[in-house]
Order: sequence, then structure tokens, then C-alpha cells
Amino acid sequence: MKLWIGLVFLVGCAGPRPWEIPWAAQPVRPPGSESGRYPVDLATVLQLAGANNLDVALVREKVHEAYAVERLADEKFWPSVGLAAVFRRHAGLTQGTDGTFVDVDKQQLFAGGRATLRWEPGEAIFAKLAASQRFDSSLRQLEAVELSIALEAAIAYYDLLRETLRARVAQESVLISEKLAAQLETSVGLGRSFNGDFLRARVQLASNRLGVARARESARLASIRITSILRIAPDIELVPSESEPVALSLVPPEITLEQALQEAMKQRPEIQEAQAELAASRHEKNAATWGALIPEIYAEAAPGELGPNSGNLRDTVDYLIMVGWRIGPGGLFDPGRQQLTDARFIKAEIALERTRQKVAEQVYSAWNQLQSRLEQMKIVEQAVKDAEEALDLNIQRQSTGVGLPLEVIQAEEALTRIRIDSLAGVIDYNQAQLRLFAYRGARLQIR
Repeated sequence: MKLWIGLVFLVGCAGPRPWEIPWAAQPVRPPGSESGRYPVDLATVLQLAGANNLDVALVREKVHEAYAVERLADEKFWPSVGLAAVFRRHAGLTQGTDGTFVDVDKQQLFAGGRATLRWEPGEAIFAKLAASQRFDSSLRQLEAVELSIALEAAIAYYDLLRETLRARVAQESVLISEKLAAQLETSVGLGRSFNGDFLRARVQLASNRLGVARARESARLASIRITSILRIAPDIELVPSESEPVALSLVPPEITLEQALQEAMKQRPEIQEAQAELAASRHEKNAATWGALIPEIYAEAAPGELGPNSGNLRDTVDYLIMVGWRIGPGGLFDPGRQQLTDARFIKAEIALERTRQKVAEQVYSAWNQLQSRLEQMKIVEQAVKDAEEALDLNIQRQSTGVGLPLEVIQAEEALTRIRIDSLAGVIDYNQAQLRLFAYRGARLQIR
């Protein structure tokens, strides 16, 4: 089972780059769901998770945005190139270079190209570094959201399976209650049984039917929850294809809490996202501290033709280079910017520590849940066998007139409860396995 689920996740990794995946404007209808019902298992749910999920689609666009910001940072290193046509005319008094004033009537036409470079190396270098880190942070955020959606869908699938099996167990109890009520009705008609026992059996029958109705309602609500996560048309009813839950083996049984915690700290995309954001804040802080010390450079080249009119032009080239420092806002001696970047850097440090704390809490909780659920499964395993045997014995006693109908009803109630507990125990164990598997940072890729 672990290998199969792993292969499902790896298949998703072979798709296009995350920001090239289009999102569907409407919920999808999977092939084979024309009847309004669609059978699913865990592998199917994991394959569909994230394919059309709005949360994943939104984060993919954030990745696209971060990629565009990084490209804009690259463009700060590029010169600006264009064409130019300039016509100037002067008529009237002007001052010559010797200080005298003369009456001049002149004009000139320039036609050619213009290449301009306004380069702020300190700002451009650190902006590029920060943008690269934020792009990496957005990719880690996408991984985290995909992992969260996959886990949420898997948990919801087992909720659906639990309620479906609960309805099935309750329906089997209804059959037992119907048979007992029919027997007592016949016996009361013959004067062999107490009418109060018959009424008690009818009450139990109604209770079991109510349990079936409630379980079916819960299963339908669980189906709606999965269709919302997978963004499938909500009028499709999802039904689990499993008849019995099978215990998963995703997490090695010998893993210790310390090992799980170490893996989570290294592999969780949320931590990597926070680390990338911290690195970006550090580059912005360095830009405010050291970037302004690097001089700005302005260069311009304008090759073309110059003359009094279009019929009398000759080649000309103008060059301009300026080097300087900006003083004040955005440059040297800007304490406000320094304080702002310092505060943002500290915020990023706090956010990273909060993320680590949250991850540790998740791993601790999931690991302890897994141990407890394993113990609970072992407790109910023998209890189911005992309850089944007890019901058979009480039915035999009641059919021979030795036992009481109330004993059969009590045995049937006990069997129903323990069977539901048994099925829920396996499902709870699987959910704990999935949580610890995901909280350790396993790459549940669903692209």
C-alpha cells in the first residue's frame, strides 16, 4: 500500500511547471459519474486532490507572480533602448559663449537611436537576491498547500468510509432486530411471550433504523466535503470502493518521536518557506545598510544623424556617463528605511520560529495519536469475536425458550457498538498514519 501511494504521488511530479497548469472555472465531472455516483478509493482521491482545487490554483498564481517579480529584478540590470527623433528651432535673441547677445534664427533635426542605462548596483543586486528567495518561498508554499490539500482529502475519504461502514453495520443490526421483532410478534399472538418484550424489540428496531438514517446523512455530508476539496460537481455522490478498511503501513513502526521530529524540521515545506522569507528579508536589510554605499551609474549613448533639416543630415554620436550617490530617502542616511528592514527581518525570524513550533506540535500530536490508535485496535480485535459469539448464544437460548428477548437485544446492541468501534479503530489508525506521514514532510506531490 505504501509503495502504491508513493507511486501515485510521483506520477504527479512529472507534470508541467506549476505556474503553467491552467485552472478550470467550473467543477469537473469525472468520467463514469453520469449515474450521479462515483466510486473512489484513497489512491483516486489523492490523484484528484489539487488538480482543480482553488487553494492550489491561487498559490500557483502567487508562484507566477513571484516569478514575474524576479524577472523584473533581472530587468534592472538591462539598458533601455529606443528610437528618437528630435526637432529644435530657435528664433530671436540668444547669448553666445563670449557673453554677447545676438539675434539668431536656427533649427536642427536629430534622428537616431538612444540607449539609456540607469543602474543602481546596490539596489539591483540585493533586490535580485531577495526576489529569488521569495520565488523559492512561493514554491515551498505551493508544496505546503499541496501537501495540506492531499492530507485533507485523505482524511475526508476515511471520514466517508467510516460513515458508510457505520450505515452498513447499522443496517445489519436492523435485519437482526426485524427478525427478533417478527418472532416475538408471532409468539405474543400465540400467547407464549410477554407483549412488553415485543414492544421493547420494536423500540430497538426503530433505534437501529434511526442509526442507519443518521449514518447515511453523515456519509452524504462527507461526500460533499470531498467533492468540495477535489472541486467535483457537488451533485455527484462519492461512494468508497473499499468494503473493509485495511490498515496502512506508511510510517515505519520502529520510528521514534525524535526521528520523526528531525525529519519534519528538515523536510517540511512550511519551514523551508519561512527560511526563504527570512533570507529575502536579510537581503533587504543588507540593501538598506550596504547597498546605498555602492554608487549609482547613469549612462547614455545617442548615435544618429544631425542637421538643419531632413535633406542635410550628417552622422553624430553623443555619450554621457554620470556616477554618484543618493543622499536621503532610498540612499545614504535613510534611518527610516533601516528601521523598517530591521523590523521586517525580526518578524521573519519570529515567523520561522513559530512555524517550527507548530510543526513540532503537529508531529508530537500525530506520533502520540498513532501509538494510541494502534493500542485501541488491539483492544477491540478480540472484543468483536466475543460479541459475535455472545449474540449467537443468546439467539439460540431465546429460540429454545430458555433465554429472554431482552438478552438478545442487549447482545445485539453490544455487537453493533463494538463492530463500529472496530471499523472506526482501523480508520482512525489510518488517519493517524497519514498525519504523521505528512507531518514528517513526505512529498505528497499532487501537481
